[in-house]
Amino acid sequence: MAGYSLTEPAQLRSAMPDDIPFMASLHAETWREVYCNFIPAPIITLRDETYRTDYWREALTDGRRGPDFSATIAESGGRKLGFCYALPGEDGEAGGEIESLFLAAEARGRGIGRALVIDACHWFTALRLAPIVIWAFEENPYRRFYETLGGDPAKRCRDSFPTGDTVPVIGYFWRDAATLRAAAERGRA
Repeated sequence: MAGYSLTEPAQLRSAMPDDIPFMASLHAETWREVYCNFIPAPIITLRDETYRTDYWREALTDGRRGPDFSATIAESGGRKLGFCYALPGEDGEAGGEIESLFLAAEARGRGIGRALVIDACHWFTALRLAPIVIWAFEENPYRRFYETLGGDPAKRCRDSFPTGDTVPVIGYFWRDAATLRAAAERGRA
């Protein structure tokens, strides 16, 4: 995706099984490029495209993660630029969770993340899921995005990996999807 210039507005659509390679590649690439400074190298290596392909196949097609989810692709000019994956909360603390929000480097800071969040909020509202949470690695430089959306960093814990490593994470909470959606919409004006 290097060298690509966004010249058209991004369009959103539901993710399909043929989007799995893109999702896996962007997910693994982001971990390598953004998380490499705070996630131990063996974890980055384990979470490669093959791992992510299996992960997204399970999420989108195998039904092992449940039938209720929203997976949205952002694209412009025929290029896929990012995706968002939302589902009901899995830990009992939140009704809904944006589990994954990934953007290609050239798509960041252009309102595409906000558009994907707004789309997820429509889904949360339709299912009456609240409160909403987004978990982020504490050292993720892009977690500031959730702060600009008014997320309350109400919970801190550690994410555990099969290697035995743990990494601190922050749970950003919103009381409902309408609150999160309004904050994302304000940022687009």
